[in-house]
Amino acid sequence: MVSSFFVFSFVAADDADLPGENPIEGTETSGSAELAVKAPDLTDYESMYENVYREILENKKALDGDERDRMAQLAAGSDVSSIERQIEEKKDKHIQLYEEAAKIEQRNIESYVLDPYTQKIFDDAEQILKTKYMNETGIYDLYTENKYRKIVLLIDPMGLEGKTQEEKDALFEDIAHSVDVHVEIQIAPLTEVHSRSCTSPTSACHPGKGGIQIAHAGSGGGSTLGFKAYHPVHGYGFVIAGHEAKSVGTKIVQPNDGQTYGYVDVMGGRFCDCAFVDFARGHSMQDKIWAPDANTVYPVGTRNIEDTPAGTILLADGVRSALQIGSVIDEGSSYGRVNITSSGGDSGAPLFKPQPDGTAAIYGILTLGAGSTTIYEPYDYIKSDLGLKW
Repeated sequence: MVSSFFVFSFVAADDADLPGENPIEGTETSGSAELAVKAPDLTDYESMYENVYREILENKKALDGDERDRMAQLAAGSDVSSIERQIEEKKDKHIQLYEEAAKIEQRNIESYVLDPYTQKIFDDAEQILKTKYMNETGIYDLYTENKYRKIVLLIDPMGLEGKTQEEKDALFEDIAHSVDVHVEIQIAPLTEVHSRSCTSPTSACHPGKGGIQIAHAGSGGGSTLGFKAYHPVHGYGFVIAGHEAKSVGTKIVQPNDGQTYGYVDVMGGRFCDCAFVDFARGHSMQDKIWAPDANTVYPVGTRNIEDTPAGTILLADGVRSALQIGSVIDEGSSYGRVNITSSGGDSGAPLFKPQPDGTAAIYGILTLGAGSTTIYEPYDYIKSDLGLKW
């Protein structure tokens, strides 16, 4: 969640690449094909819906009162024809109000749908901003708000510490002029409140972190999210076990019965039980590992690319098993073995080593339980096989 924040809005000075004279109205001709561009609907349907909802509550309250009056009149032997007419009128109104609310909701849903031409403009702009700025200077999330035709970019104020106001302004201007769409910059600290978000590894968690539950849609099971990663073609995403990912294009949800969290973009090769998943719109994750059984969240400090000698002591905290500590038994070029017992659902859990500075070094992910040991994919092999930048 985010606490109080500052907002800066920038409207593109050059609208040449946007449809029509207005960035979101008119038509745009491409070759012989004329693409209809949908005008924005900025109606505040949420307030309208809230007003109807309050009417529903008031009507229900009045209806309950009439029902009580009817019972009292019956008990007194009085004529109840009048009160019964009132009750029927309120029941009819109840139905009408819910129908009205449903219509408002549907119109609001439609107001968030962009035409294909405008959608592509924002998709391209979002990708440009992700590639150029994500995780730089405290930028930890960005998304397109379709209804209001803008991209929202969030910056942690900690990332701006040490910068002069002139340097901050220059950064904001650079971001704004990188794309020809409206960009809203929100300077807001990311505050973790475990009582409301990420209450357990199997609860909904946004932004995410290594160690939470994910699953391919409809699996009914689930496994563990490994760690955040960056792919030079697909941008930011995360690594999971390949057998959970299934295939390129598979929808990944969080938790196992939750919302769409991303889509599989790259599957590991023959010997790597690993996959890279790109974030779905509106989702992101921190570069951290959550070890709930240790009541600790470790920022990722390093990612180990060296051979790991036998005897190296590492930790893992999967969705199904408590925090475990074990020694590396051996490590080959494509997999290793660690003296940790895992359970179904732990696949993909990050294998890490806490560092003196409070961070953790990533060594790989758990993939297959083998008796009292667990097979893991070393980080350097995952990086190479999936083509990750990090």
